[in-house]
Amino acid sequence: MRSTEKGNTSNYFRKSGNVGRSFVDYIPEPRYFNVNKPLITGEGCSLVNTLFDCNDQITLGNFVSFGHDCSCLTGSHDYYKINEERQNSIIRGPITIESGVWIASNVTICMGVTIGKNSVICAGAVVIHDVPPNEMWGGVPAKFIKKI
Repeated sequence: MRSTEKGNTSNYFRKSGNVGRSFVDYIPEPRYFNVNKPLITGEGCSLVNTLFDCNDQITLGNFVSFGHDCSCLTGSHDYYKINEERQNSIIRGPITIESGVWIASNVTICMGVTIGKNSVICAGAVVIHDVPPNEMWGGVPAKFIKKI
């Protein structure tokens, strides 16, 4: 699905019935979605220009906040294959972001990751492993920084 004007994406997810009551409706420019599986959001989520690639399910808890230009990527390609075979072989994995998580700007969250409650992901991080609750992670790839 492609959103062509402000609010279309939010309206799509509202109609799907998977969006919490106080879902924040701020998406400043069109974003692209592979809506093969649902995006499920809790209450009070702030998505600010986030790209959701829904090759697999993405679940957001309550009051999850994204900074600008983040990406949640539930699909990848099999790098052992080549040419057209690589393009057509999609590997999928869900993403779960629990309640109270803050994801700073320009973060990429890769498939198969769970980010625990109240954690913080620093700007520019690439998250490829699960993040336990109440921890700060950052870097490429993201690594533990401290307990919070």
